[in-house]
Amino acid sequence: MMLFQPKTEDASVIPWVRLIDCITARELTELEYFDSIRQIFNRRNPHAAIGEDDIDNNP
Repeated sequence: MMLFQPKTEDASVIPWVRLIDCITARELTELEYFDSIRQIFNRRNPHAAIGEDDIDNNP
């Protein structure tokens, strides 16, 4: 789940984004979020797995 405060014309309101794991209610980093999407895709599509390399080492 993605919670966010969009940018507004009011400069005192700071925009933000929070990525939440809906099962554990734990906040995720961007890296954890995109890695979980890749893992879900690979479980559903083992014949076309993507990103088997370490995601941290890719430029």
